[in-house]
Amino acid sequence: MTKQGFERALQKLTPKRREVLEHFLAGKSDEDIAQSLYISKSTVRQHIRNICQELGLKNGCNDDGTSQRANLIALFAQYKPEFLQQATLTEGENKGSESILLSNTSTDNKQDACVTTQITEVPLNKEDSGESDHNFVGRDDDIASLDKLINKGAKIIQIIAPGGTGKTRLAQKYLEIRFKTVLEFPIGKERKDIALIDNLLEFNLCKLGEEPGQEFMVSLQRLKQKLQTQEIGISIDNLETALDGSGKFIEQHRSYVELLRILTDSSIKSITLITSRERLCEGLDITLYKLPSLNIEAWYEYWHHQEINPDTPILTEIHKAYGGNALAMKVLCNPILNDFNGDIIA
Repeated sequence: MTKQGFERALQKLTPKRREVLEHFLAGKSDEDIAQSLYISKSTVRQHIRNICQELGLKNGCNDDGTSQRANLIALFAQYKPEFLQQATLTEGENKGSESILLSNTSTDNKQDACVTTQITEVPLNKEDSGESDHNFVGRDDDIASLDKLINKGAKIIQIIAPGGTGKTRLAQKYLEIRFKTVLEFPIGKERKDIALIDNLLEFNLCKLGEEPGQEFMVSLQRLKQKLQTQEIGISIDNLETALDGSGKFIEQHRSYVELLRILTDSSIKSITLITSRERLCEGLDITLYKLPSLNIEAWYEYWHHQEINPDTPILTEIHKAYGGNALAMKVLCNPILNDFNGDIIA
């Protein structure tokens, strides 16, 4: 889509979709947007799907279509990067002000716009500020293991585990603890929704205040130069979506290999965590970490904080039945709390 086409499509968005888009660009979750605008989460998702389509992302956004959402953000990084910055300011400092998407603000200089985009500063883990994150339990040993691998020289660590084990959550929390700046490359949960590396790279360069190059390899070199001077955490999520049966990138997305070559370079100061259900086999210097399921003590701690009495042999049976799966641990809490008043024995 050309810049002129983007501008026309943006102006045609309904006021409600502009409002949803502003909250989305500010980094709000679907649930937060729904609560702020007094609509359902499904309505929020439908608005985002429609916004994607109206702005030229024809595949739209499925409920879990994170890649199209990343492409939507990348589209604004390319044509309206000031919206990404102003959305955060509007959300955090100027709640009573007019919506940025209702204004006619525009930028004619891509380089100037990228330079003014501020680096996202990720706060430290609540544990570091004296507060405990009760939604993140049982992973102290895994964090220590990741530290050891990095101290031994690992530049990229691939965290492998079945779905629901908590690998994405672990990667997010680790990078939040260890780095002030984190770049995200969400690949997407389905093959048809795999994010284009060009879009993600362009978006992250703008976050770093760097102008993307006209060619992919030029942009990669500019990213490398940034990573040689700044300590940055990098997250690559759901890698298995882009892999074939032999653990290699599918043909249309082999450009990701070039990104990984940059990220394994010994001269850069970044650390990359990849989450995946399948192992990557591209002959790159990537350290493998197999994430175990949560132990019974972690389930006990989590359910205790959810005000469910875990002092019963039934917890052990449930934990064993679900193999310590982190997602199951959380999902089971809702019916126990809502249908049985927190009584696990009922």
